[in-house]
Amino acid sequence: MRTVILASLRTHTRRYGAALLAVVIGSAFIVVTAALSSSMRAGLTAGLAEPYDGATAVVDSPSAADAGTLLDAAQQDGADAWLIGWTMQQVALAGKVIDTDTDIGQLPDRPDRRWQDLVAGRFPGGPGEAVVDTNTAKVEKVAVGDRLRIGTGASALDVTVVGLVDSPSTYAYASVYVLWSDLARWQDQLFVTSLAWAGPDAASRIGVAVADADVESVDDYVQDLQQQVNNGVDVVQVVVLLFGAIALVVGILVINNTFTILFAQRTRDFALLRCVGATRRQVLRSVRLESLALGVLAAVIGVLSGLGVGHGLVALVRAQWPQTRLGAPHVSAA
Repeated sequence: MRTVILASLRTHTRRYGAALLAVVIGSAFIVVTAALSSSMRAGLTAGLAEPYDGATAVVDSPSAADAGTLLDAAQQDGADAWLIGWTMQQVALAGKVIDTDTDIGQLPDRPDRRWQDLVAGRFPGGPGEAVVDTNTAKVEKVAVGDRLRIGTGASALDVTVVGLVDSPSTYAYASVYVLWSDLARWQDQLFVTSLAWAGPDAASRIGVAVADADVESVDDYVQDLQQQVNNGVDVVQVVVLLFGAIALVVGILVINNTFTILFAQRTRDFALLRCVGATRRQVLRSVRLESLALGVLAAVIGVLSGLGVGHGLVALVRAQWPQTRLGAPHVSAA
């Protein structure tokens, strides 16, 4: 019967094409989805804890006014505080607007509190200096030594780019970083996700400055943040996989119809096999083995194609749009 199976596969190769293509597309879609979602998850969760390194407490989602109050209170108490947040401002280079909504974040005053990795140049030594994210610098053609105008009107600020940095944390990422002394002019336009506090008796001191502040330990806050990010990625993945489920259902219909028509056309072949001594069980087993061989071949092609397309898409996005900050894709065997 093995000879019969191989001969059948060779003879009916073109008729099996639709079923093979359906399996390839369905399995490749699932693998590509897994690669993209894992890359998104890796990019979003990378370095989540680094902006809070050295902090003793975290204030979750304070208002811009409360954040300013806490920064002033930390300075008066001899503690240290820095915020994770940004304001969206227009940025111009050499008199030409390069972006009308650029995220401007705070660079902590103390060097040991900075989570940004210096790539070129140096960190700001005082007001009027800024560092720019490497991805933003690449896209907007900004270099060390350039003069940028941030904002418009009376609150506009001219800064000199003294360095390029890379943030290991996508969640705490900004395109341009300045010291608080410069960022404070846009305090009423700030969106603050959290504020880190480093100092003794943090909870009580924060409570004195802002009575209703939501204070958490660093470990608890980072754990909650990671769970929120994972939940967001899971939702996106489930939505995309719904389309994959639809593709698989369509594939099942195509496969079923293909084999139904094919076996109907081969009724005489099966009858001839029975006439020459093949049992019903042998004929049925040959049909199942043909289906298994086709399924395994199509699945292997689909998985390999999905891996290639998934890794290729991630590499393309990271090369062409580095600001998306995707991580390395990982597709588990499951």
